[in-house]
Amino acid sequence: MRVLRMSLTAVGDARRLVLQRRIRWIVTGTIAYNVVEAIVAITAGTVASSAALIGFGLDSTIEVL
Repeated sequence: MRVLRMSLTAVGDARRLVLQRRIRWIVTGTIAYNVVEAIVAITAGTVASSAALIGFGLDSTIEVL
């Protein structure tokens, strides 16, 4: 039986800052997308009297939390 071991590599301070900045942008974009998705879905669901669309919009708000 063969065991694979992963080794951890130290990350320099400059690289860490770049990665942290990239992660913040990705998280911010994801949250913004989910907020817009929730607003559009709840509005469309209210106009169309669609419980499915309203539920989808509420689910999007839960994803943000």
